[in-house]
Amino acid sequence: MSRGTFILGLALALASCASGPPAPLAQDLLHDEWYSAVQIPPPSDALAVSERMRAFIRTHLSRIPGHVEQEDPRRTLFHALYQKNDLQLEYEAQHTRSAAQAFDDRTGNCMSLVLLTSAMAQVMGLEVQYQMLEGSAAWSRDGGFFLAIGHVNIVLNLPQTDFDLKHWTGTPMVVDFLPSESAARLKTYTIEEKTVVAAYLNNRAVESLVQGHMDEAYAWARAALIQDPGFGNTYVTLGVVYRLSQHPQAAEQVLERWAARDPDNLVVMSNQILVLKDLHRLDEARLLQQRLARLDPHPAGSYYSQGLTEFKAGHFEEARHWYEKEIARDPDHAEFEFALAVCLVQLNERAQALVHLHRALSLSVDASERQRYATKLARLQQAAGAAP
Repeated sequence: MSRGTFILGLALALASCASGPPAPLAQDLLHDEWYSAVQIPPPSDALAVSERMRAFIRTHLSRIPGHVEQEDPRRTLFHALYQKNDLQLEYEAQHTRSAAQAFDDRTGNCMSLVLLTSAMAQVMGLEVQYQMLEGSAAWSRDGGFFLAIGHVNIVLNLPQTDFDLKHWTGTPMVVDFLPSESAARLKTYTIEEKTVVAAYLNNRAVESLVQGHMDEAYAWARAALIQDPGFGNTYVTLGVVYRLSQHPQAAEQVLERWAARDPDNLVVMSNQILVLKDLHRLDEARLLQQRLARLDPHPAGSYYSQGLTEFKAGHFEEARHWYEKEIARDPDHAEFEFALAVCLVQLNERAQALVHLHRALSLSVDASERQRYATKLARLQQAAGAAP
């Protein structure tokens, strides 16, 4: 499984780990008077454990305290959740579910799977630690938004009493939904549970925002900001909500609040430029654009976008060059592989196109996306005379 957790866009940014003192409460940034009240579940719902989950733990994951010979309960939990003989959870990237919803639906994105694993581990008495992976953001497009998808994994430890009995299980167990070779290359830093819950709430805000439900997006973003005022992603989400609700001054205030803590945050800057243009402060926007270009002359996805432009113009060899350049710096992105495969078909290099289609299918994390790739692969195999 790959590519999960925070859905953030143009961009609803993946904020870096900002330095400085904890952020003060940010209620002064909220404007309830602009939005209709929307009832959303409380933050505690993210990790709430349903009776069905408790019953599953009792029947599938029961353990005898202090029994030295029994299997490591962390592995028992992981196998029960993610192996084919038990829950058979499926990955689905489009919607962020609470732990209980993921359990009931037998599906979830990376954030949902982290919440579910953590909730059940805590009921079992395991110790849970959350880690953010630096530099793990992937990029995709949804309508008029560029989405940056960050990543969290969890570390499971046995309680101290178990360490004394089972020295062989004293090593922390990392549960991660990135391919292991990708995760192993990235640095991590520990985050608090309140930040993970804020990330869940922010995910829900972004999903509502992409669907055009502004009142709902504001309600989720508001809850995320109150849950953890030190979580920078929410400032960007709230700023975009305000901007798209025709409140650019409020959007500027929100973005500036986080920019003061994290002045080199590229996605905050990208959104600030849009807001400054809305406010007709074009000179300021131009200066900030120049600074952004110096900090990030080739932003994520820019080679892919150039490839799309060349492909639409019928310049398939040039498109191939840009797609390959994007894949070289982001080798685990299904859509880039698919774009290159389609381009190779146009260049009549069907054997190589099949290679990249297979890779796109293996990297895909969404059911509808996998179906699209599989259909294209079957047609190409048939045309090439390969086994269907």
